[in-house]
Amino acid sequence: MKAITCPQCGGLIQEIAENRTIADCEYCGAKILVPFEKKPLPSAVSTARPGFNAFGYPVDDEVPFTTPAEENNNLAGKVTGFMSAAVLLIAAIGIFVAFTSKSRSQANSAAPTAYRTPTPRPTPPRIGVDKDIQSRAVSLPKAVLPKGTVIVSQIKVEVFVKIDEKGNVALAQAYTGTEVLKTAAEQAAKQAKFKPTEKEISGILVYEFSPN
Repeated sequence: MKAITCPQCGGLIQEIAENRTIADCEYCGAKILVPFEKKPLPSAVSTARPGFNAFGYPVDDEVPFTTPAEENNNLAGKVTGFMSAAVLLIAAIGIFVAFTSKSRSQANSAAPTAYRTPTPRPTPPRIGVDKDIQSRAVSLPKAVLPKGTVIVSQIKVEVFVKIDEKGNVALAQAYTGTEVLKTAAEQAAKQAKFKPTEKEISGILVYEFSPN
């Protein structure tokens, strides 16, 4: 039920049915057009149940909506992120390989040179040689040591020599001494000259090295 005011006399007409379109004024008898009231349509928000959004989805499970442009941007961002990660990974691998190669080269360069045991030379015989062969020498050059060689004590080096018929030294081999002293004595013995003989003879030459 509803009430309206008569536009002719101003009387209040009450108890008008909701579905009536024309009413009679009780005071002046005028016919009055009952205005139609437009009721607002229920909105999606007002009809939403508690705990649900306007689309009927639970509040905690709302479906995100993105435009195609946003989806493309998201895809481009993912691709860019993947490429950046790949570049960083490749750079890290390159740095690791370079560092490992450098460490190996340093380790190889720092490794000491393996010591090679000198090949032993056969010991020349002492029996049956002329120990006084030095008196038969025509020329006996002195042994010359390399520059920088230091001698701290008196050292004697004996050299076995084999002399041919013309008096030339065919073979010279030291018995004792360091490699430097042996080499110097053997080179000097090879340059020695002796008196010619009827046959090949052998003997021992003695070289003495004094402190510097």
